[in-house]
Amino acid sequence: MTEKLTRPKIMDVGDIVAEYLEAHGYDGLCNIDAECGCTLDDWIPCQEGLSENCLPGWKAPCPCGDHDWHISTEHPQDANCESDKMSKPCDKKAKA
Repeated sequence: MTEKLTRPKIMDVGDIVAEYLEAHGYDGLCNIDAECGCTLDDWIPCQEGLSENCLPGWKAPCPCGDHDWHISTEHPQDANCESDKMSKPCDKKAKA
């Protein structure tokens, strides 16, 4: 008898990246050049989608006071609130 092969779940790049981030303890992505950040709870809300400049990061307190949080490429235990390695939440929401 031959065994029936089970095909893996079809995933797009966003799904693969999200699964990796979650498995490795990251909170989301940040793109410092675009001043954009997203969490796994609000995944890729910007129109541009994933970019080669998107980096894994962690939620950190907002140093500017304009947002509830930022995404930092530095772990919150090590992050300097004035760091240039932080991005604000993405305000480039995709248009419905």
